[in-house]
Amino acid sequence: MVKMSRRQKDPPPDDTSPSRGVGSGMSSQAPLHQQRLIPHQPGPIRATVEMCIYCYDTILAHLVPSSGSGGSTENTAGGTACAAYAYSTAASNFLRSIPITAECPIFVTWDKARRPTPPSSRAASWLSGGGSNHAASGSSSGTSTPANSDEQDSRQEEDADFELRGCIGTLAPRPLRTAIGEFALTSAFRDGRFNPIAKHELPHLRVAVSLLVNYEECSHVHDWVIGVHGIIIAFRYGSADYSATYLPEVAQEQGWNQEEAVLCLIRKSGFYGEICSNLLCRVQCTRYQSSKRRLTWSDYVMLQGRDPLEDLSHDNVQERNSGAVASSPGGGGGRPNRCPFFPW
Repeated sequence: MVKMSRRQKDPPPDDTSPSRGVGSGMSSQAPLHQQRLIPHQPGPIRATVEMCIYCYDTILAHLVPSSGSGGSTENTAGGTACAAYAYSTAASNFLRSIPITAECPIFVTWDKARRPTPPSSRAASWLSGGGSNHAASGSSSGTSTPANSDEQDSRQEEDADFELRGCIGTLAPRPLRTAIGEFALTSAFRDGRFNPIAKHELPHLRVAVSLLVNYEECSHVHDWVIGVHGIIIAFRYGSADYSATYLPEVAQEQGWNQEEAVLCLIRKSGFYGEICSNLLCRVQCTRYQSSKRRLTWSDYVMLQGRDPLEDLSHDNVQERNSGAVASSPGGGGGRPNRCPFFPW
């Protein structure tokens, strides 16, 4: 039996649902150990800044219905996630820019800053048109390096300054026109490990959109590169199917080697029996890469040219003042780390 050190901290969760494991994100038409885990991808797909902006737009419309068209918003993560922002021309244009055939597995992650984060230097380049500011498409000048694209940005914020606030995704290919908004809402408000995100937390948030691309079947469970690939494992033991995934950044952030990452991933799948060489030989492993973009709230505000929360605060003051005058014509007065073997 292979042993691993318990020195590592608990990895950031990347479950596809609030429950343990990733079974809900994959087809149930056949047992997981018999499924082909590589989705069909008609062309290069990459995460963009606009996707992150749209995530903020979506949860803002959910948290502050009056910030939209004045009508009620759909406070659910199902159906069409863009319904709350259908009035917005910018949001509508963004969705139309995504090819209707564009689909792939997706994760949306919300992190919360431990201290205030000023706008990053790359936000200014986006404003001037110097950054990657195009929606996902079937072709791109950057098709040779679609994965781990966030690492190409000069990030001012450090991961150590943030803590996980919610992360939900799916390993099954989903149409991006609906999936981005859907998982923005689900990860913000329906990750069972956390309380729903509140309006006062918005200035401290950072969102990440990860599109899982470049799927390849591995010849064995160690046929992947740390810092480059995420992996999906699937196997059957007895009459039960097990599966789990780690996104590409997890092993590197935890300081794991391949052996340690695979062992933790098997435990994450819910299997707590003996991990021996015979079991490892039966594990089906698929590697993939992640096209990722991240955006802090301060960068979002800079790109929007205004702070929506300040606008709302100003409007509320005006409404209160107006109400006071109307009701009183005479001028009277009238809101911890855990064991990596059992992370969830």
